[in-house]
Amino acid sequence: MKHPKVKFKIDTTKDLRTFRAFVNDSKYDGGRSLRWGIFRKHPSVCRFMNDRKRVDAYIRSIYKKRAGDMAEALEFYRKQWKAKENVFFSLTDKLFPGFFWPKGKYIAYLTIWSMFPRFLEDKTFQIPFRYRRKKYVNVIIAHEMLHFIFYEWFYKQYPRYRQPRYNYFVWNVSEIFNVLIQDSYPWIRTFGMKTMPYPEHKKIIRRIGLAWAESRPVGRLVEDIILKVKKEPALRRFS
Repeated sequence: MKHPKVKFKIDTTKDLRTFRAFVNDSKYDGGRSLRWGIFRKHPSVCRFMNDRKRVDAYIRSIYKKRAGDMAEALEFYRKQWKAKENVFFSLTDKLFPGFFWPKGKYIAYLTIWSMFPRFLEDKTFQIPFRYRRKKYVNVIIAHEMLHFIFYEWFYKQYPRYRQPRYNYFVWNVSEIFNVLIQDSYPWIRTFGMKTMPYPEHKKIIRRIGLAWAESRPVGRLVEDIILKVKKEPALRRFS
């Protein structure tokens, strides 16, 4: 696939699936995704988080109440992305010359939650229904799309990391890579805003430095990130 077209959709079942993913991830991240993604804006869900039917009903009630606002937001985000997508693909073509995008659905779903996950298996992801800085949603879309091609490239370069035991390690590498790329000059010039790194990645990002990251081919940059993740005690689990 040369350049996939992102489709924009509304689906309550996607938000239920995301909620369950956050619950499952709580075994590995100490519940951070639940706190940041769910309870920060929807604290009442904590009382019935293990009741699938009640969670589903809660989600559906919000979607029904805010249907008009959601449709308006979705159309705004669709138009906003369309204005940037050609430049985005030009930037990724320069990063990964001659490399084709993996097949997938490439659907952006609205979410009521306050974290916006991506699903590598089918190339879908979520964007916020409401966001204080609406133009930042393009940064989120670019971030998740960059993940899809990066993971495809990374696993072809480093096939041994395909094993599930390395998922956390590869996640760290991919998030650091995205910040270094998205905060570089050509990307800031396109999207106008920096992306937001996870707190545990800031030290490595500072050590590599944006200027140095911009000047290197992707392969050398990724090698540097891998080495630094392996040396960082808090990040080198399973590496």
